[in-house]
Amino acid sequence: MPFNYLIRDALKSDAEGIISAHQNAVHVSAQESYEQAILDEWSPILSSRVLQMEEKLQNNPEKSIILVVESEGKIAGFGEIVPAQEELRAIYIDPQFSRMGFGRALLQELESRAKKLGLAKLILHASLNAKIFYSQNGFKIDGEGNHKLSSGRLMPCIFMSKTLV
Repeated sequence: MPFNYLIRDALKSDAEGIISAHQNAVHVSAQESYEQAILDEWSPILSSRVLQMEEKLQNNPEKSIILVVESEGKIAGFGEIVPAQEELRAIYIDPQFSRMGFGRALLQELESRAKKLGLAKLILHASLNAKIFYSQNGFKIDGEGNHKLSSGRLMPCIFMSKTLV
């Protein structure tokens, strides 16, 4: 990798960087795969989202594992797994840090943590633009469907899974 990076557990103080990476990834990387209305509902540009992320990082009701990848003093991306559901929620890399291997490194660390917890597999609702990334990293396609956004809107996705053992 061309840059130094650090993968670590997300902290409450990372909330703004996480939301920024999410918004940039959705509104730039996914713009060719989805209509603007879906992008806006998937990642609304609202200041309240930072507070919501701070709350999630502080209380973590789902007992999820949220990791960030940091480079050049900035949150380059993040990923999350929910062990109780054997679910990889997603990996988001800010487009200015794409194609540098950060997504792959983050995925490997999340998979390592999942294995240590005894998970045999991870399931995923991949966005259309992320299907190739996950396929290249060992996930198999289980079918096509829709992911329900928090607004209730349905967003086309690819159901994928990966055996970890």
